[in-house]
Amino acid sequence: MNGHGSTRLWDYTHRFSLFFDSQYSDRNTKVIFSPDSQYFITIGYPANLWHRDGVLLRTIGGWRFTDAAIAADNSYFVAIVNEYIVAWPLDSSIKPIFAIPY
Repeated sequence: MNGHGSTRLWDYTHRFSLFFDSQYSDRNTKVIFSPDSQYFITIGYPANLWHRDGVLLRTIGGWRFTDAAIAADNSYFVAIVNEYIVAWPLDSSIKPIFAIPY
């Protein structure tokens, strides 16, 4: 995130841009990567789930994300949103697996 309404991810070792987004990144506050670096989530409002190739897999609007983590097996991700802990499958399902207040 560069403060100009866009998100750019860099391959530091090879010194080239892996990903650039200016459409969805107005309010991004952080980027969370899966353990195997195949997926990442841009945290903000809305939050977006991406494949490492820059393909947007899902936008989750209506939730104000604070933080998130992707499971080691890439089957789901867990997020802190609107004073709840919520888990979603990584597939295209929009419905959460669970949501509990904290």
